[in-house]
Amino acid sequence: MCDRKYDVIAMTDADGILKERTDYSPYGVARQRPPADLNGDGKIDGVDQLIFFNAWGAAIGAAAYNPDADINSDGAVNGSDFLILSNNFGADPAPPGAISKLGNTVGYSGYIYDDAIGLSLARFRWYDAETGRWATRDPVEYLDGSSLYLYVKASPIKLYDPYGLSAECSSGITNDDEPISPRDQKRCCQKAYSPGDGEILDGKVTCCKGKKQICMYWHPDSRRGHRPEPAPNWRPAEKAIWNCIRRHEEEHFNNHTAPNGCKGKQDGGNPDPAPGLTPNDKPKWECLAYIVQRSCVESAARQECETLDPGPAEACRRRLEREMDRVSDSIKSYCSEHNKNKPHDRIDFNILLPPGAIR
Repeated sequence: MCDRKYDVIAMTDADGILKERTDYSPYGVARQRPPADLNGDGKIDGVDQLIFFNAWGAAIGAAAYNPDADINSDGAVNGSDFLILSNNFGADPAPPGAISKLGNTVGYSGYIYDDAIGLSLARFRWYDAETGRWATRDPVEYLDGSSLYLYVKASPIKLYDPYGLSAECSSGITNDDEPISPRDQKRCCQKAYSPGDGEILDGKVTCCKGKKQICMYWHPDSRRGHRPEPAPNWRPAEKAIWNCIRRHEEEHFNNHTAPNGCKGKQDGGNPDPAPGLTPNDKPKWECLAYIVQRSCVESAARQECETLDPGPAEACRRRLEREMDRVSDSIKSYCSEHNKNKPHDRIDFNILLPPGAIR
């Protein structure tokens, strides 16, 4: 299975049963997702159990139905899916960069990945996802710009290069195949902007040209903060925080807002909630999105910081620990509000946080 940029994101058997999934960073570093890894952090743990049981018993068409929790794709979240989750619980995640455990070599943007050298072949030249640059010179010289090694003009979210020759426009961060122009994206995101809670990085799902899009903000920016990608000079911790905030907003985009929730809405407005949800459900969907975000930050603290020298690694861990504390406070706040308002639909968030996070 492929997404709009031809990234191979899933492998199934002949009956359509999901066997493995793969996520990619914006520049194409692969991360394996076992079928029961519902929050995409590479491992199967209590967070995945929580997401699974929130969808327990739901079938296609129900508000609580979660296609990720329907692991065997039979249209219902039931005991068969739980058996798959239980059998894989606690399994060690695949190493970063792994494309497939099933022998598949086609990955990011449809490129052929060579595990021996860690590079991907894009028809006409080799690409290095770790550095986000082409490893070989552009065969068409300066047709695509002044740099012969720059990958898709440093805009991998908006652009892709299927042949290794020149960047092409993808469908962007929208809910259909018709792209929103970068200029309109920026205009709509700026219109929707409001100062955050004192944090530098923030995100939001908003409407633009009748479609949903994800806006990312950097509050000190003099241009009202619109930041569609991390800056190249950001430290690893800030890049990880940006990616995890985006994961939070993707949770809203995919699960908490209606697919056509921006029809007839003004640019910069809020999309309608997903079917079966109302604005009163905001504490629940924020609770679940922050749980996904915290798991992402925790994973980054293990994976991103360990690649650095001792001094920068310690600074990276401290920064991400502060971010985990901040996100844990939000989990406690929103989950507690939801549990108070709807005690019949409690979320046991205490099991997901370390003892020091519950104050």
